[in-house]
Amino acid sequence: MLGAYVKGGYAEAKELVNHHRMPFAEVRITNEDNELLCVFTSSGYRKDVDIEF
Repeated sequence: MLGAYVKGGYAEAKELVNHHRMPFAEVRITNEDNELLCVFTSSGYRKDVDIEF
């Protein structure tokens, strides 16, 4: 079901590994019944710059 719309989905992200500049994160997507729909893992790159929110 590629490209399907998920009604009432929830996302939870957590950092799996915290290397100084190369963090690894996992995002889990669940539905209203807390059934796992998708898992996404990724790496990033941290710059030495503060970001204003």
